[in-house]
Amino acid sequence: MAGHTLTWFHALLFAASTLAHPCPLSVAHIDFADCWTQIPTVLIDTIASLNLTTLPPELHCSRLNVPLDYSKPMSAPNNNITLGMAMYRPQRPKGVLYYCPGGTDPGAAVAWQVALGLNSDSMPNFDGLLDYDLLFMDIRGQWSSNNLSVDVNTLAPLVGAYPSNENEFNAFHSAAQLVFQSLQNMSSPPGALSHLGTRETVQDYEQVRIALGYEKINFLGSSYGSYRNAQYAATFPERVGHFALDAVTPHGMDMADQVKFDIMAVNRGLLRADAYCQNNDTCPFHDKGRGIVPKVWQSILARAINGTLIACDPSAAANCTTYIRPWEIQEALAGALSGQPNFPLILEALALATTGNAALFFAGSSVPPIVEAWGVVELCSDTALADKSYAGYQKLLEVAASVDTYHINQSISILTQLVCAAWPYTVPAQPPLKLNATMLLITASFDVDTYVTVYSPGQKRLPIQNPYNVPTGLLAGDVDSSG
Repeated sequence: MAGHTLTWFHALLFAASTLAHPCPLSVAHIDFADCWTQIPTVLIDTIASLNLTTLPPELHCSRLNVPLDYSKPMSAPNNNITLGMAMYRPQRPKGVLYYCPGGTDPGAAVAWQVALGLNSDSMPNFDGLLDYDLLFMDIRGQWSSNNLSVDVNTLAPLVGAYPSNENEFNAFHSAAQLVFQSLQNMSSPPGALSHLGTRETVQDYEQVRIALGYEKINFLGSSYGSYRNAQYAATFPERVGHFALDAVTPHGMDMADQVKFDIMAVNRGLLRADAYCQNNDTCPFHDKGRGIVPKVWQSILARAINGTLIACDPSAAANCTTYIRPWEIQEALAGALSGQPNFPLILEALALATTGNAALFFAGSSVPPIVEAWGVVELCSDTALADKSYAGYQKLLEVAASVDTYHINQSISILTQLVCAAWPYTVPAQPPLKLNATMLLITASFDVDTYVTVYSPGQKRLPIQNPYNVPTGLLAGDVDSSG
């Protein structure tokens, strides 16, 4: 859905005759700041290249102090943190829309992109909603909101193949403990690590609502942002305006089921690449018939297993000996199929890899290690593990293997189980949410990053069993670099 005008959400807002209106400010107070001093880290180079002398008047940057631990007064020692936010604010807003991106995606930076017209495939197009206050917040512990620090060297042992025996499992557990210890030691205020989950984030949203003076708020949540938004609706149902949750992340799902859906979805993603290949003559394998892309993938994986897959061109490099291990090419393919797949580029990378050169799978920018650590903290803060043992981990591997048709062997839920087994704090169980609110839920069984588990009472829906019946390309929300 990203990259397209949000006409469906605009229609929902326009149809409401009792849309949220500002009410008098409460105790919470937003401090607005000079945006020139608040340029998001991820946009520094972009902003510099634009040679701007002024910023759009609709762009507002702000800070809000909130309690670290909401069970204590903010006046308690070391019990406040500062949230970083940015807004697009028209002169006479009809209401307020919070946009909450997924995972560790920066929030405040989106306000800059909207105000400066810097649309991209990785963000929604808000053109139909510019008569609303559009609020974008970096969640606590990330980016401009009291971000965490860690010794990135402690993260290296967590990168690699899944543990294959109990000794490797125990070594991974010890390495994860060191990461969390580093986060505890290097982050401030003291004790911050134990208050960075979605439970606190929804309280932050409420403080922002109070500070802005709105009786109700509207939410657009994407991926893990949908998880946060749904929990806000469950915690403050009387404050719910119109909610649209894209790529819905569920509450209370059994870890084995999560692993199963992860693996099935990434396998279906590979079939979607095959479907794109059948429908587009730009695909290098277009004339090879249905099923060619999974066959090509299996041959590439076999090269990695045999030690003959590299990440460079041997004909152009004298010392081309960077051999790719199976888990590395599996991780690269799974990553390429997630989010908004760029099928032409994926197919080009597969074609090159059939020659033994997997360089295209590893080209481009990667997520900085510190950002990955931020994501781990939020996941572990939200995930109550029923079984942290090696035996429990083995059961998840068995579940994964039972549905891993094409041996991609990548599941964010398995990684969550491995890392969060070392989380030093108790996490309360999160049952499935029961929301008494009207919401637009956007989800699809062919999407690698979402689950189809949110239904109306008594309504049963099954995943789309045939990915070849699913559209690909721009209309399906994919990145289509072929044209």
